[in-house]
Amino acid sequence: MRYSTILLIGLALSGIGFTTGCEIHHTETDHPNLLGGETHDSETTIKNPDGSTSTIQSEQKTTN
Repeated sequence: MRYSTILLIGLALSGIGFTTGCEIHHTETDHPNLLGGETHDSETTIKNPDGSTSTIQSEQKTTN
């Protein structure tokens, strides 16, 4: 029981270390379409502490 408690605490502390350095950015833009409609772009990215980025959601919707 003691070893599992120490392991659980260690995993929790290392998880906190991984999540504290990340930055989340969300952008949304609307722009007119060539045929008179409108296009909506939405993107969510995560910037990791090591400088790399990951796109977790990217979406484009067009209305007429």
